[in-house]
Amino acid sequence: MTTFKFHNTNIVDVHRGDPMFVLSDGIAIADRASIQISENCPDRYRNIIQDCFERGWIEPLARMYDHEATFDTLKNNE
Repeated sequence: MTTFKFHNTNIVDVHRGDPMFVLSDGIAIADRASIQISENCPDRYRNIIQDCFERGWIEPLARMYDHEATFDTLKNNE
């Protein structure tokens, strides 16, 4: 018989729309994750990527440790 030991991860996925997805220092506001397309990317590929992004097939995803998420939540609720 095989036994498995599961490890609970302490990494949290943060999706766009989640309040923790946005970073703010009180002056500047920025998304925690994004995609950047090189200036060298051909227009036809840029258009395909943009279309996929608009359809929701590609979306930014940030990952952070759960203790960072807890700290951010406490900091933002001051």
